[in-house]
Amino acid sequence: MQFYELNSSRMDYRELSADDLNLLTPLLRSEETMQTLGGALSSYEQTLDWLVDYAAPLSGRGLRLAART
Repeated sequence: MQFYELNSSRMDYRELSADDLNLLTPLLRSEETMQTLGGALSSYEQTLDWLVDYAAPLSGRGLRLAART
Protein backbone atom coordinates (compact mmCIF):
# COMPACT_ATOMS: atom_id res chain seq x y z
CA MET A 1 0.00 0.00 0.00
CA GLN A 2 1.30 3.45 -0.91
CA PHE A 3 0.58 6.61 1.11
CA TYR A 4 0.71 10.16 -0.15
CA GLU A 5 1.31 13.33 1.81
CA LEU A 6 -0.68 16.37 0.81
CA ASN A 7 0.62 19.81 1.74
CA SER A 8 -1.44 22.84 0.85
CA SER A 9 -1.59 26.40 2.13
CA ARG A 10 -5.39 25.99 2.12
CA MET A 11 -5.03 23.27 4.75
CA ASP A 12 -2.70 25.12 7.11
CA TYR A 13 -4.84 25.46 10.24
CA ARG A 14 -4.27 25.61 13.98
CA GLU A 15 -6.55 25.36 16.99
CA LEU A 16 -8.16 28.62 18.07
CA SER A 17 -6.75 30.14 21.20
CA ALA A 18 -7.74 32.92 23.59
CA ASP A 19 -5.43 35.19 21.61
CA ASP A 20 -7.86 34.95 18.68
CA LEU A 21 -10.76 36.44 20.62
CA ASN A 22 -9.77 40.01 19.75
CA LEU A 23 -9.85 39.08 16.06
CA LEU A 24 -13.20 37.30 16.29
CA THR A 25 -15.03 39.87 18.39
CA PRO A 26 -15.61 42.40 15.54
CA LEU A 27 -17.01 39.64 13.32
CA LEU A 28 -19.33 38.27 15.98
CA ARG A 29 -20.54 41.78 16.82
CA SER A 30 -21.40 42.53 13.18
CA GLU A 31 -25.13 42.51 12.34
CA GLU A 32 -24.40 41.48 8.75
CA THR A 33 -22.16 38.56 9.71
CA MET A 34 -24.38 37.26 12.49
CA GLN A 35 -27.84 37.75 10.97
CA THR A 36 -28.32 34.01 10.35
CA LEU A 37 -27.53 33.27 14.01
CA GLY A 38 -30.04 35.73 15.42
CA GLY A 39 -28.08 38.96 15.37
CA ALA A 40 -24.86 40.48 16.52
CA LEU A 41 -23.43 39.89 19.97
CA SER A 42 -23.35 43.05 22.04
CA SER A 43 -20.43 42.60 24.43
CA TYR A 44 -17.05 40.97 24.87
CA GLU A 45 -18.52 38.68 27.56
CA GLN A 46 -21.39 37.66 25.31
CA THR A 47 -18.88 36.88 22.55
CA LEU A 48 -16.80 34.73 24.87
CA ASP A 49 -19.91 32.88 26.11
CA TRP A 50 -21.02 32.24 22.51
CA LEU A 51 -17.64 30.79 21.58
CA VAL A 52 -17.54 28.55 24.66
CA ASP A 53 -21.10 27.33 24.00
CA TYR A 54 -20.30 26.73 20.32
CA ALA A 55 -17.06 24.87 21.01
CA ALA A 56 -18.36 22.62 23.82
CA PRO A 57 -20.32 20.16 21.61
CA LEU A 58 -17.41 19.97 19.18
CA SER A 59 -14.97 19.19 21.96
CA GLY A 60 -17.16 16.31 23.13
CA ARG A 61 -16.74 14.72 19.69
CA GLY A 62 -12.99 15.25 19.54
CA LEU A 63 -13.25 18.30 17.26
CA ARG A 64 -11.82 21.78 17.80
CA LEU A 65 -12.40 25.25 16.38
CA ALA A 66 -9.63 26.12 13.94
CA ALA A 67 -8.07 29.25 12.52
CA ARG A 68 -6.11 29.56 9.35
CA THR A 69 -2.45 30.32 9.98
